Amino acid sequence: MQNMRKMRSTVVFLIVAVLVMICATTLVGCKKDKQFTVKLDGNPTTGFEWTYTMEPDGIVKEVSNDYTQDAAPPGYTGVGGTYTWVFEGVEPGKATLVFEYARSWEDDPPADTVTYTLTVDDDLRIIDNSLTK
Repeated sequence: MQNMRKMRSTVVFLIVAVLVMICATTLVGCKKDKQFTVKLDGNPTTGFEWTYTMEPDGIVKEVSNDYTQDAAPPGYTGVGGTYTWVFEGVEPGKATLVFEYARSWEDDPPADTVTYTLTVDDDLRIIDNSLTK
């Protein structure tokens, strides 16, 4: 009888643990917001810059973009920083944003690529469906 209770307790614990993991994964992977922000590290003094393409157009729109240089000691040059874009939903649908970090004058492949897969719902909230960034 004692072993049966222990086994039931173990099974209940495992079920609860699995449910918690499923809920946590769902919440992390399905954040809904009116705006979607992309932040990418970069250093424009190297000649590299982030650019993006959007497919298809018209599902989300860029509402702002900015570059903020990291703090640097006096006299330092060539310090990196963070590029930030903010997007809003325009109409329901799915869109893909592909960011590439490259030098525009070179034919080399990008040094880095980051892809975001977004869904805009009927309330124009953006859901980030990206599995990896």
